[in-house]
Amino acid sequence: MLRGRYLKNPQVSVNVKEARAQRVTVDGSVRDPGVYPIIGKMTLQQAIATAKGAADIADLNKVVVFRTVNNQKLAALFSLKDIRSGRYADPQIYGNDIIVVGENAARRLLKDFTTSFPTVGSFIPIL
Repeated sequence: MLRGRYLKNPQVSVNVKEARAQRVTVDGSVRDPGVYPIIGKMTLQQAIATAKGAADIADLNKVVVFRTVNNQKLAALFSLKDIRSGRYADPQIYGNDIIVVGENAARRLLKDFTTSFPTVGSFIPIL
């Protein structure tokens, strides 16, 4: 647009003043929940690995990805077990996605029980 009327051979440079990093939120039954930067392309497995993997009480069949597309909130349920076995493709994760790894209730109960009663066969006072 500068050529002709104002300048004969304009040379224009653009500098990026601020770049917004793409981020993903990983929550639920993972070892280190949090908000992580997306560098390059990231898949669901990579995002969970970034959060140091699924916790011992995780239900790998109940992983939900929340995403907003054109101001519409969407959700998709994935089985990390099936993705790891190759039954399904590992979906790509995009900036502002929220990943929630479900919890296995039986494993949670067992973990809580073993924490509350560390010594098997010993009686302890109950409040």
